[in-house]
Amino acid sequence: MTSISYLYSSQELINYFKETIENIQTIVVQMEGEGHKDITTSNRWGIDLANANRIEQIQAQIASYCSKKKGPTGKR
Repeated sequence: MTSISYLYSSQELINYFKETIENIQTIVVQMEGEGHKDITTSNRWGIDLANANRIEQIQAQIASYCSKKKGPTGKR
């Protein structure tokens, strides 16, 4: 993270993090499926730390999805 902050301007970092958050939210919505009840409260994206095993599974799914989407070079 430190090296990223030296290489890019503040606005570029802000845009990068906004895009990252949007991508994660999109992946979560895709994983929930169409039948999932829409929760409009502010804690929708909260994580219950008591479910650490499930969190690891979700992280693995996200990593797998991203690696398939970007390909071996890391570019879209």
